[in-house]
Amino acid sequence: MLHQRGVGLSAPSRTAAAAAWPELAEDIESLRIYLGLETIELLGHSAGTRVALSYAARYPSRLQSLCLVTPPAQWLVDVPDDSAEINSRTRDDAWSARADAHERLGQWYPQAKDWFFAHADAGGVVDALGDLDCPVLVVAGVEDGLTGYAPVLAVADLFREGTSVSIDGAGHYPWVDEPNAFAAALAEFYPTI
Repeated sequence: MLHQRGVGLSAPSRTAAAAAWPELAEDIESLRIYLGLETIELLGHSAGTRVALSYAARYPSRLQSLCLVTPPAQWLVDVPDDSAEINSRTRDDAWSARADAHERLGQWYPQAKDWFFAHADAGGVVDALGDLDCPVLVVAGVEDGLTGYAPVLAVADLFREGTSVSIDGAGHYPWVDEPNAFAAALAEFYPTI
């Protein structure tokens, strides 16, 4: 698992330019080269899907598959955001406690989050996605009050080989909320794992 610069176990970048999400794709490419792999199966969650999509746009021939788990979708698709409606019916103390516990595991170093989004230019990322020639799975939590549900499902339509799966009862962290359903969805997409 790659912890992007400034998150979790990875130290922050020394420069803002190298820590912006489009440029973090170069860290994935460096890791692929270091591991000596011709192609990779790439999975990203939430903000990490921006990095994964940037990698897909820059290095499409290096991807064997792409899995996007609860991606923020408003910069990708023009579908009404339904997150406020979901939040109005689903927030409870137990759900919030699970989400808070997970957030603590992925803490950002100071300034890393600002740098991640600073001067980030999609630079043709969306336009390049339609040419991606590998299977793409988009995982949506039906009760995702952070990214919404309908916009996330629509992301799959950006790809030639895009499919989506909905996890009932799950929010933004489907492996925490519904681990069995999440594992089953990924097992179907990655049948050899």
